[in-house]
Amino acid sequence: MIRLEGVSKLYTLHQDKRTTLKRKLYSVLMNRRHRGHHWALKDISLEVPDGGSLALIGANGSGKSTLLKIISGVTAPSSGRVDVKGRVSGLIELGTGFHHDLTGVENVFLNATLLGLPRAEIRKKLDAILDFAELGRFVNAPVRTYSMGMLLRLGFAVAAMVDPEILLVDEALAVGDGYFQWKCIQKIRELRDKGTAIVFVSHLPNAAESLCTHAAWLEQGELKALGPANEVVGAYNRAIHEHLFKDGPDPWRSELTAFLTKSRMGTGEAVMEKVSLLDSHGNVCHSFVPRDRMVIEIKIRAKQAIQRAAVSYSIELERQNVTTVRSGERGGIFDLPEGESVLRVVFPQLHLHAGHYYLSIGLYQCDNLKTWMDNHLQLYTFTVTESSALGYSKRFLDMPAEVTLEQTPVAS
Repeated sequence: MIRLEGVSKLYTLHQDKRTTLKRKLYSVLMNRRHRGHHWALKDISLEVPDGGSLALIGANGSGKSTLLKIISGVTAPSSGRVDVKGRVSGLIELGTGFHHDLTGVENVFLNATLLGLPRAEIRKKLDAILDFAELGRFVNAPVRTYSMGMLLRLGFAVAAMVDPEILLVDEALAVGDGYFQWKCIQKIRELRDKGTAIVFVSHLPNAAESLCTHAAWLEQGELKALGPANEVVGAYNRAIHEHLFKDGPDPWRSELTAFLTKSRMGTGEAVMEKVSLLDSHGNVCHSFVPRDRMVIEIKIRAKQAIQRAAVSYSIELERQNVTTVRSGERGGIFDLPEGESVLRVVFPQLHLHAGHYYLSIGLYQCDNLKTWMDNHLQLYTFTVTESSALGYSKRFLDMPAEVTLEQTPVAS
């Protein structure tokens, strides 16, 4: 059980780290410390009951990680009350609890001991932990030789396999490849179903929604919304889209796209005002199973009639492209009338394995392939859940070779 009442956290910012000794002495004598203050959290009250699950969502700097550290006891609140009952295990910062000169196996014993497990119990769980981490022969190498992804594998394996009563997971999961992220999500679900309380921090709102029954939206250290996960995540997604769509696309600069995620760029000649993912019944949906029908419905507004237009879509996991298609290269070319219209990209069967995916959508003119009229980079996410009939492997199935494009004017 986790209960927070009026929790706040104040950090003092020291701004004189590189000044000279003379200036430091002068500042002390003149009582000029040049200190600033930052409220990382302000009056946070929430509760996670035994077996409950809470997602923490919000932009970078909103206070999610600070709140997780307070729950775990890594740092203390400046004010308020924190009541945590149960064995706490978590993955908050990569490398925490590891000694970089010890091997992977030695660090399992060290980390699990810090979590309160007797040595005899650690021995019983060692094979399961190492099997989950899938580090192979590197289990006997010093962890200072590990990549960030390998550290994640070992850290999560220990945190999840020690039978915690409370599991805390920060955004470190984003470091892992798509397959290991999927394994982690499945393990979190398994622990949740066994009654482990879960607090999950993620920049993937749909993943947070699928894992947790409730969500807390933090903004600049304050609790902006708290309630059922679908309602809070929906409000958070709407706020992001309203911010990105209020002034239309930013001027297109092709050299920046390799460095940008979750952004919107284009010339604005035609804009995609709304993008929806629909299931086989035409309902808005963000969770599918392999071989489901999925439709991307795009509402477009063109300033003038545009000939030979086309769309591009890209589906990817974290830093791992699954497929990118330009419809113009596959005969999917259409004319856009002036005003409003609707475009549909249809996947008769979604050939993706279980995981959490990003979707990018672009609108371009075939005669000018280097310039987008409107391009939404990683603005949409969806989840493919496991199908017991299909099983799972580390490889993706190929996406359909053809998609169906349907373009119809909006009724006036």
